[in-house]
Amino acid sequence: MSSPALHFENFENPQPERCLLSEKPRLTLQQAFTVMAQTIPPQGAITFARNDEGIAARIHPFAGHYEPLLSFQFHAAHSSVIIRRIHAGEQKHIGLGSALIASQLPFWQQMGVQEIGLLAHGMSEGFYKKLGFARVHRLPEYSWPRQSVALPMRLDLRHTTQRKMFENALAKAPPLSGFPSPL
Repeated sequence: MSSPALHFENFENPQPERCLLSEKPRLTLQQAFTVMAQTIPPQGAITFARNDEGIAARIHPFAGHYEPLLSFQFHAAHSSVIIRRIHAGEQKHIGLGSALIASQLPFWQQMGVQEIGLLAHGMSEGFYKKLGFARVHRLPEYSWPRQSVALPMRLDLRHTTQRKMFENALAKAPPLSGFPSPL
């Protein structure tokens, strides 16, 4: 059985078995890939990209395509993950966005994530509200231009109502393998 492809961006000499995605829990990029790859189709890809805030991960359920994708970054000091970008491409409004998030939630929980933050743009605020996210004043672990029109939103997994709403919404999402490739 084939598995998703593993890619790196902005690494000089990536050594996935040595480079750490996180200190707590101590996890290498290879270990993270192994866990993350279990939930995406074999034709997918996972890219780790080094940036100013550490290492971000991008999930591409269909390799060879820029979209759809889910991009996120852990912030251990805040026990949070920030969804940097989620895009369903041409497959909007059929559950792919929820499926992308649902595919990584078990991994995020294994990593000790207690809060999920994001910046909502335009019409996406309604989508995130349906998942249980609420507007917040700011996301201290994530910087963005002050003139941005994006709305900071957060989901606290310790908050019973938010968590139930989130779990109920994600339970309706089909697995990523159930979506056709946009080829």
